[in-house]
Amino acid sequence: MKELLHSSSERILSAVRDTPMGKLITRNEAAPSEPEPEPVEPAPAPVHEPAAPAATVAEPGRVEKFVEQSREAIDHWQHRVDHQMKSFWEGINPMAQIEALQAEVRRLNQRVEALEAKASERAHEADRDP
Repeated sequence: MKELLHSSSERILSAVRDTPMGKLITRNEAAPSEPEPEPVEPAPAPVHEPAAPAATVAEPGRVEKFVEQSREAIDHWQHRVDHQMKSFWEGINPMAQIEALQAEVRRLNQRVEALEAKASERAHEADRDP
């Protein structure tokens, strides 16, 4: 049973090693797994070699799907981080604060002018009606 599990994992790992993700796996396994490949019997790998291409054909779709989902998750995460950093920078950047205050002053000036115009109209109407 151990041999079956080990040979299955070896087939999956051999299929993944051919992909860009395999480089990461190889780096992570290099130090702790170097003693393991020695005890692995080289004979079972060639015996199961006809099954390896079938697993290779089936696995790249799964691996590609996993890589694509990971890439999308990383892109989404990066977008969120960029947005948070932009918000943070605008909060501490004096120029951004000054620009926000200037925009608020412009808005308030327009509102004051509109209210003054209404007040002068009412004053004119009050002067004409007596």
